[in-house]
Amino acid sequence: ASLGQEQRVNIGKLSAHTRYVVYCAAQDHSGNLQPSPASISVQTSIEDKTPPLWTNTYPRIEDVQITSVKLIAAIDESGFVYYVVLKQESLPPTSDQVRRGNDADGKLLPLSQRGTLEIINANVPVWLILTPLAFNTAFTCYVVP
Repeated sequence: ASLGQEQRVNIGKLSAHTRYVVYCAAQDHSGNLQPSPASISVQTSIEDKTPPLWTNTYPRIEDVQITSVKLIAAIDESGFVYYVVLKQESLPPTSDQVRRGNDADGKLLPLSQRGTLEIINANVPVWLILTPLAFNTAFTCYVVP
């Protein structure tokens, strides 16, 4: 990672509600390694088995323009919100199809008709401009947390 750039590492297969110690050591491009690693004590959270719920009045569409709309979403915990945009006469997809970016027939939609919003803070709305949408066409936006 560059200076000031965040780098994330996903450590899998950890147990819920367990304390771990993560050791980190840095090495520069010349091969010089820190003599002693830093340690960071962390505790994993309790396993979450409850799906997120929509915060009151969300999701919603605002600021409808000729070829775009604003999608606004908020859920009761951090996580992801998935959406697809289909012509109004299309069959409704399942939640899993929306998560995968598919229509009701399982066809992967173009990037302009599917996507994901990351919710960092519970109950705090995030928004995205959906564009380009076809002019003078009725759409339905399906959104699932």
